[in-house]
Amino acid sequence: MDVMMSSGYETLAGILLVILAASPAVWTLWKRRLLARAARRSARGHFKQGLTVALTAALATAVIAGALVVGDSMDAMVTTTATESLPGIDGTLRAVQPVETGYFTRLFIYPEWMDKVKKEALLLTVPAAATCIQSGERDGQVVLYGFSNSLYGMGSFYKNGDERTANIETGEVAINRYLADQAGVREGDTITLRVPNPSFGRDFLFLFGEDSSVEATYKVRSIFDNAGLGRLDLEAKRTPSSSVFMNMDDAQELLEVGQKVNSAVFQYKNRQMVGTDEETRFLSHSEELLDITVGAESIELAIQPSPRGWSVLTSDRIFLQGHLEPALGASTFSWSPTLTYFVDRLVGPGGADLSYSTVTGLDFAKDRKAFDDWRWNASSPSTEPNAGTLEALVNNWTANELGVGPGDTITVDYTTVNDRYQLEKGSVDLVVVGVVDITGKAYDPSLLPPIPGVHDAVSCLDWEAPFPMDIQTIEDEDVAYWNAYKGTPKVWIDLDTAKDLWSNPDGNWTSARYYPHGDTSNTSLDYFDDAVTASDAGIAIHATRADALATSDPLAIFESMFLAFGAVLLLSESIRRVPVE
Repeated sequence: MDVMMSSGYETLAGILLVILAASPAVWTLWKRRLLARAARRSARGHFKQGLTVALTAALATAVIAGALVVGDSMDAMVTTTATESLPGIDGTLRAVQPVETGYFTRLFIYPEWMDKVKKEALLLTVPAAATCIQSGERDGQVVLYGFSNSLYGMGSFYKNGDERTANIETGEVAINRYLADQAGVREGDTITLRVPNPSFGRDFLFLFGEDSSVEATYKVRSIFDNAGLGRLDLEAKRTPSSSVFMNMDDAQELLEVGQKVNSAVFQYKNRQMVGTDEETRFLSHSEELLDITVGAESIELAIQPSPRGWSVLTSDRIFLQGHLEPALGASTFSWSPTLTYFVDRLVGPGGADLSYSTVTGLDFAKDRKAFDDWRWNASSPSTEPNAGTLEALVNNWTANELGVGPGDTITVDYTTVNDRYQLEKGSVDLVVVGVVDITGKAYDPSLLPPIPGVHDAVSCLDWEAPFPMDIQTIEDEDVAYWNAYKGTPKVWIDLDTAKDLWSNPDGNWTSARYYPHGDTSNTSLDYFDDAVTASDAGIAIHATRADALATSDPLAIFESMFLAFGAVLLLSESIRRVPVE
């Protein structure tokens, strides 16, 4: 309503300016009767022509005025939305997954940051679904905010127009009026919140068949107006969002993330810098500072000792993004990346099979240069798989169990996910080109990714895998292999071939064996810190208010179109009325 009234006042002012501009001519005609009579004769003689010109001019003027009104209305609407949905907030820090608060708070103590930023507040935000026990109504489009009192530095809650704070105790929540209306909630009611399983984003590959969410029940302490913090929406949408607010401790306990958070909001000392080159330079410099604050631990890297003296770099995220591999490798003296995959079954040409085995993709040329050669079995030629082929090495134990040798074909059955995180079954035939003994670099159980409930199990019969597994298919020979060699790969293939088969949206390699430079400790992650950026950790800084205000820019084309249309009307009429000699 305020937007429309403002635009109406501007239009009225424009009409008054036109009247004032025309008033001298009207006054002159009124005072000078001769001119007035001449004007009347001219008007009678060219009535139709004059009427056409007047109507065309009126139409063009209306179109131009309407364009200005529409443009002003759109700008005002976007400005109002940004102001209401981002109360006191100019920018945000966001992480794809919850991270230690230090990654944010260390940024806050840099002098460059303190010089520009007045206030900050940490948040833990996740999408949720809320069901009111009393009404039975459900809202599946809810945002949960875990917050501390520092958020009050940005804005306040409001109830019946009065400024309030949310005095939320453990086991309680506050909600906004929009959610209360959507789900029929009253103060004192009980709601059930359903949020994503805290492990689902990290271990998506191992949670198929498992529940992807968790839930808990809370008492509604307060219902706040859709204003101030009750209107909070970091996406700055035009319509209010359903929101639930709880204290930070409860939110962290619900999501089982310890003391981690995934967002921070901040406000500038000089709020006029929003959308300016000064803000762009500040945020760019802040990104550089963020790169300094993060390190190898931010992407959950871990070091596994190898029986052969080198170390193996893995990640609790299981898969790593491809661009990280050369950057991390540059920090070491010797480096050999791998993709080790836990497959469902290996089948020999005679039908013999092995359940749940590891297959490792390897850059054979790079690995041979960095480490020892294979200990070739006496029955096998010293032949490695060619790059980009479906050729394989098998260890001597696997060759004996499946009854295979060079030239034979084995079938590998596996489970993977596509780009939409959908579960898919697959199978591939591999041609055996060599057999290696389980010694030297062929004996390396540390290459198995740290799959929860698997990689550290004493026996494969003790596996508590977080993915569907048929333990009944495990035979005595599978148990014997695990007891002797743990996750040591049974089959080795080309790294690019493994990537083609088993890459997923989270990455295309899982580990690397390496020697560090000089006397650096094999057990230290410190020398990998410089290779990891904030972007790798999924942390980014956003000009949230400026981005929200910029959403009006694409709408300016409509204003320009109407202005051009009005101008064309005026111009075409003017050209049409020019006399031709």
